[in-house]
Amino acid sequence: MSIVELLREANRQEQKGEWDEAIATYHQAIQNNPKFHWSHYYLGKALEEQGRLDEAILCYCQAIKINPQFFPGYCRLGQTFYLLTQQNQELPFQHYQAIASCVEPNFATERLLFDDQVFLEKTKHLNNEDFLRQIYLTYLGREADVQGLQNHLQSLEVSNPISRKDMIELKFRNSHEFANVTRFSKLEIVINIYKKALDIVPDSCSVYYKLAQVLEAQNKWEEAIEVYRKILEINPVFVPAVNQLQILFHIVVQPKLITEIKKIIPNHFFAYKNKKYYSRCTSSSPNKYLFIHIPKTAGSLINGLIEQLFLPEECLLFLFNDGFYDRYKRHLEANQPKQFKFFAGHLSYDLSHLVDADYKITFLRNPVDRVLSNYFFWRKIYINCNPTIEDFNGNPCPLIDYDLSWEEDLLRHLAAPAINSLDFINLQTWQLAFNIYNRPHEIGSDREVLSMAKQHLDDFNFVGIYERLNSDLGRLFKEQGWQLPEQLERKNATVERKQISEVDSHIIDVIRSKNALDIELYDYALNKFGSIL
Repeated sequence: MSIVELLREANRQEQKGEWDEAIATYHQAIQNNPKFHWSHYYLGKALEEQGRLDEAILCYCQAIKINPQFFPGYCRLGQTFYLLTQQNQELPFQHYQAIASCVEPNFATERLLFDDQVFLEKTKHLNNEDFLRQIYLTYLGREADVQGLQNHLQSLEVSNPISRKDMIELKFRNSHEFANVTRFSKLEIVINIYKKALDIVPDSCSVYYKLAQVLEAQNKWEEAIEVYRKILEINPVFVPAVNQLQILFHIVVQPKLITEIKKIIPNHFFAYKNKKYYSRCTSSSPNKYLFIHIPKTAGSLINGLIEQLFLPEECLLFLFNDGFYDRYKRHLEANQPKQFKFFAGHLSYDLSHLVDADYKITFLRNPVDRVLSNYFFWRKIYINCNPTIEDFNGNPCPLIDYDLSWEEDLLRHLAAPAINSLDFINLQTWQLAFNIYNRPHEIGSDREVLSMAKQHLDDFNFVGIYERLNSDLGRLFKEQGWQLPEQLERKNATVERKQISEVDSHIIDVIRSKNALDIELYDYALNKFGSIL
């Protein structure tokens, strides 16, 4: 049979579900003519259909090696390698060599192909401290921190020291930081693969779209937005790009990025005004739970309790919007068989539709007490690593100014807020109405925002009150047929904090003034869901 006849036969076998036979036929086609790149490509697709992604990658690399201008080969290679990266799957060394041969050499390919033995040979003349400093630079891409350097030095110089080889394998290659650096390098290679494809077909919206997704995975929001802009210049009605820009509009918190998105598709953003994403659950056994955790409302305790009721692979726990979106997108792209049943985190309501839950839970807290708890929690946890943030004018400032008294510092946040300061200003209302940090003026007046929050709150299946936590948890668990432990252990409780009664009345008045919407929403919840006993 000719090559064309063999490929047609393999295609017929695929259509009948005879995958083993189709793969054998593709191998026969390659044996007859090893230099026909389409045979390698179709074999890769068949292997990919069978979940044999590592083998498929080698086929795509071989097709590209035969024909360096083979556009479909770059597309499939980028997509498959990205999928494996999102699944955190490692490949044999020769696979990375094959992938690296398809792109221009750079720092990413060098790190991916780095050989420990070569490094050990090149650094054998260095003393222990210089050796460790070089490990940090080479494997982690940064200077050594003082504490880490001292800890590793001690491991090399004790009476029974660890070997330099084991130091690399056990202390660095197995570290979480190295995994992040390696993943970044892999994503950089995927980006380069897609750029090679775009060199061949410069106006491919689908490849640009895939490129933007990888940039998002690296948290390169600005570059991703620019790619989406490019897509809509090529095709103004490319719906996936519009949808992703809408999601990014809700995730990013930098005002300049929000402004850029609105310049690209200004007419698409405010369809949410009258939208309700959920109807109240009528099933006695919900399939998917969403706990929208308002910060400092005992969410860590609640997560811990409910998490015990599900398998680990059934839970998706995250912090804020970007963390949720990153993990949820990885799950979708990897097409993992895990069936999430419990989602929980500081999710803004505008992204809650992505979960498509049929049972929604939240807890509200006295706004003044919540602000004080939140502030003192920050003041405690950031004392040794106080991050620098930017105000809305782009000026750097400390998250907590420990040179000020706590009263002065809290008033600083309330009077001239940075993005993070929005944790202290009507957070509960904005989180339930739209978004914690992205608060566009176009959404409407304060009354309209409050009205949205109330409407969305009505749509929850269970609304608890922090001040009656034990009784409300008992009610929730009883309704769901769950067993509540007799002893509830509080987590992340802000012990060293001022109580409302200990705070000057002027400070309380300012907090109340800046949280007028939250106070009204809280009173609405108390009236609707019962007064505190």
